[in-house]
Amino acid sequence: MTVTEDIRKNLNEATPLYVVAGAADLAAEKLRALPASLERLREEAPVRLREVRESELPKLRDRARELAEQGRETTREYAGKARETYEELALRGRGAVEQWRTHREETREETAGDKGDAGAPEVTVERVTDPAGAPGDGSATDAGTEGR
Repeated sequence: MTVTEDIRKNLNEATPLYVVAGAADLAAEKLRALPASLERLREEAPVRLREVRESELPKLRDRARELAEQGRETTREYAGKARETYEELALRGRGAVEQWRTHREETREETAGDKGDAGAPEVTVERVTDPAGAPGDGSATDAGTEGR
């Protein structure tokens, strides 16, 4: 089949056009029925609301109370677990801090060794005479060195 024959067949075939027209007609029919449906619902609404209020509302209130109580119980349970976990972590933290302090003190004592000042840097001050000192000066200069 050639392209020209294919185009002629599609132009002569009206099925897609009929589908669109049918959909538009169905939509128009439903829209024409809409005002009557809305009027019926408006008339039924007060009666249906009264029925719901009298029969369903008490059930809904009871269910809401049950759910609220369940929520309170669950909250208490999780609050208790949170408190226990908090206390366990605090106890564990106290032990860890004490262990860290002990380790730090032991490390200080080991590094202090024979030194009088535990952990303080050693400072040495030497008096050096500058052979190339200022002309006519001949004085000595102080030089400080820091070491361990």
